[in-house]
Amino acid sequence: MAHVSRFTAYKFREADEAFSRKWEESLQGSVDRCEEKAFDMAWKGDSQLLQFILKAHRGQVYKETSRVEIDQRLCGVLVLTEREKKDP
Repeated sequence: MAHVSRFTAYKFREADEAFSRKWEESLQGSVDRCEEKAFDMAWKGDSQLLQFILKAHRGQVYKETSRVEIDQRLCGVLVLTEREKKDP
């Protein structure tokens, strides 16, 4: 719509602080609209999307966690979920 190339837009964003702020504002507004749509779709029965939203916003409860331990003596990698914590 602005009749400028993507390259030109990125150069302006890099060079002009006010333009960069407006760019970020616009991007965040678009993401807000996407998030609203995602919440609506999740409530209407998209269980995978609902799971994704819960993990993103309530990660302390719903996020799958794991840790990686590297023991050079054994030359291996051990991946444990948080629920399977074991003493080293």
